[in-house]
Amino acid sequence: MEGRDHRHEGNAAAYLLGALPDLEVQAFERHVMGCSTCRDEIELLRPAVEALPRSVPPLEPPARLKRTLMREVRNDLSPARPRLLARAKERFEGRSLNVRPALAWVSAAVLVASGTALGFGAAQITGTADPEILTASVDRDRATLGSASLTVPGNSERGAVLSVHGMPTLPSDRSSEVYQLWLERAGEVIPGATFSVGSDGSGYGTVDHSLEEVDRVMVTREAPGGAKVPSETPVIEVTL
Repeated sequence: MEGRDHRHEGNAAAYLLGALPDLEVQAFERHVMGCSTCRDEIELLRPAVEALPRSVPPLEPPARLKRTLMREVRNDLSPARPRLLARAKERFEGRSLNVRPALAWVSAAVLVASGTALGFGAAQITGTADPEILTASVDRDRATLGSASLTVPGNSERGAVLSVHGMPTLPSDRSSEVYQLWLERAGEVIPGATFSVGSDGSGYGTVDHSLEEVDRVMVTREAPGGAKVPSETPVIEVTL
């Protein structure tokens, strides 16, 4: 539904943060299929949300920091984005999300400006002060709202962590599937670990191989226990 008064307006940040209850997630995902306004808002917020250090306890930022970030956002936004920023800011500023208190201050505008500041937190995840966060390509036909990023330590011999969000949950019956990582090195495809996602579509896959000379990190859907060769084209792909 398009329209400024629809009840899902401004839910994009909470959705990407995994802060919506399961029923609201399902309702929002159905709504997004027919609402370009909410899809635009998701794409606006996605890069900053993917950089959030989810394993690091967030702290309440001082008011001065909020003002500084807001000023940077206003300076950096392209002419096409002020409308989305104003709508998201109106929705979230001065209101508490029905989630963890530490997340209540996170407005959509602050998320857009926070990528650089969050670098320190991402470094804590990987145990290095100089990680690289690579945005993955996601097949929109199979994962309409999915996103993923690969956090690579400064020393690529230590492996990496793939973070996924908004991915479809896989069947849990006899036809159950898991997500499986793959590494492509000099044309050879090497099987990696399997992982699953929660009800909000979030999960983590660990690359425990060295990334030296690796060209791509990929994800496919496979039978439980994984496979020796991919059974389909990648649903997620990161080019190194």
